[in-house]
Amino acid sequence: LQHLVVLNYKAQRGQTKQQIALKCCIYGEKFMRLSKTAMATRDAFLTAFWTLYEKNPLDRISIKEITDLAGHNRSTFYTYFDDIQSILEYIEDDVIECMKQHIFCAPLNNTNDAVIARLAKAYDEKGMYLAVLLGENGDPHFIERYKSLFKPALMLAKPFSSLLPTLTTDLLYEFSMSAILNTFNYWYKHRDEMPTGEFIRLQRNILANGAYHVAEKLSRNYRV
Repeated sequence: LQHLVVLNYKAQRGQTKQQIALKCCIYGEKFMRLSKTAMATRDAFLTAFWTLYEKNPLDRISIKEITDLAGHNRSTFYTYFDDIQSILEYIEDDVIECMKQHIFCAPLNNTNDAVIARLAKAYDEKGMYLAVLLGENGDPHFIERYKSLFKPALMLAKPFSSLLPTLTTDLLYEFSMSAILNTFNYWYKHRDEMPTGEFIRLQRNILANGAYHVAEKLSRNYRV
């Protein structure tokens, strides 16, 4: 860690050692703990940024808007973040780390159910971020990171087989992941209309049997 700090000192001339050390801590090199005041300041910038990012694409957000909303000056902003992109990356990394904890907290069973259940649990914690990051203003690079995070878990599901040709497996994976992500994202926007458990059951049925078959079966319940 000391070597990392020295490298950062050389790479960020013009900043004090305290500023660089603070940034190292904020960006994940947790060799030191942020004080409560520093955490509150960092969180104020994160909250301000997210309030703006929920409604605007990244290129339409300015540092001045963030600092005004956070109640701190520009120089304080640069103590915590290099630029606007670094705030977005901080939030994205936090979401990815949360997903990892849910996915790999226990061995996955060889079923899609385990993947879906853990994804739903993560939505309870990070849904407000995922709904935006996976939406029209989201970062395409984050979406690919997010999908690749689930690939090992999804590939353990029973329908997938190592005997299948690579391209066939990849296409099945892409189709499944796109369906999972898009339906989760859409459900989150309308989550007050359908409980999480009911949604998970519907998602499981669609993955296992196909949307047409599920729609046909469910429609029987509504026939007079």
